[in-house]
Amino acid sequence: NSFYEADIWSEYEKHLEGWIPEGMTIYGEIVGYLTGSSVMIQKDYDYGCKEGTNKLMIYRITTSDKDGKREWEIEEVIQFSEALRAMLPDLILPFPLLYHGTLKDLYPNIPVDDNWRDAVLERLKTEDRFGMERNEPMCSKKVPREGIVMRICHDPLKEAFKLKCAK
Repeated sequence: NSFYEADIWSEYEKHLEGWIPEGMTIYGEIVGYLTGSSVMIQKDYDYGCKEGTNKLMIYRITTSDKDGKREWEIEEVIQFSEALRAMLPDLILPFPLLYHGTLKDLYPNIPVDDNWRDAVLERLKTEDRFGMERNEPMCSKKVPREGIVMRICHDPLKEAFKLKCAK
């Protein structure tokens, strides 16, 4: 059973058969329209897909083997996605990396004290490069950007945090 009228995840499983190595799990979001339909996967968010088409944006990869499970760093995820996109351009959407580095390096002038977290979040919400509260540039319709996701590199907990736009 699927949330949508069609099982888009099974479609992508078939599309990617033979392209994903044994032991690899990819995580992503399928965006655009249900295949061959005018029904949008997420209302008004086409992410540049033409009606009836969709694409996968890969945001996480893990691999498992006899030595255990490994979480890929974001640079590796982007490299794999770009290589896959070169072979399957109609199926893979590029990953928009907006910044890579520490928040302390991004905002060196914010004093590290009890208010640091709130001050950083406020800057992330208002800084031009992140485009929070603007329209989503990847969509053809004027819809608000959903937000940004932050992930700590080499984090043993492998956490990700989403800062959602107020719109």
